[in-house]
Amino acid sequence: YTVTVDANSSATVVTNVAGTVAVAGGGFSLSSGVTLTANVYAGPSVCVTSVSVSATIAGDVYGGSSTSANGASNTGAGTLTITGDVHAGTASLAHGAYLASSGTIAIGGNVYGSDSVASIAGVRSNSTGTVTIGGSVYAGALSLGVYNGSTGTVTVAGSSYGSVGAAGLQNGGTSTNVTI
Repeated sequence: YTVTVDANSSATVVTNVAGTVAVAGGGFSLSSGVTLTANVYAGPSVCVTSVSVSATIAGDVYGGSSTSANGASNTGAGTLTITGDVHAGTASLAHGAYLASSGTIAIGGNVYGSDSVASIAGVRSNSTGTVTIGGSVYAGALSLGVYNGSTGTVTVAGSSYGSVGAAGLQNGGTSTNVTI
């Protein structure tokens, strides 16, 4: 199931991880102008999606434990603002935040790669859109902090820190608009 968040809402945690009275899966879709005040934890699938709207997650975002289980994903032309930190998940392609559109992901905090899997990033852009990070970018032991896989723009206000196993920021696409 997908739950549409159409009013400003607060919770300690928003997740699609299985619980004692709930099965895993499903997700949350943010309506335009909505602020979701919560930490977001993805489980087996994308947890929060912003589609063609501008919305805010006031909290931290964590990628999930299954392939392609992004914590938050922007698939539209609007801006998805995340005020906290963004963390990669523990499975292949389970990015903390994923940009798949001409829109924007604006992150106020830091971005962290994974210590578990190499084929993952704290933030991944596969589009012509824009990623801005107000904090710094930290690679995990095995994965990138940020990966730009297309022609989009990535701007990091802080610093980029690599590890022995990965770069903090990698431009794997054809973009000439990657700035630290």
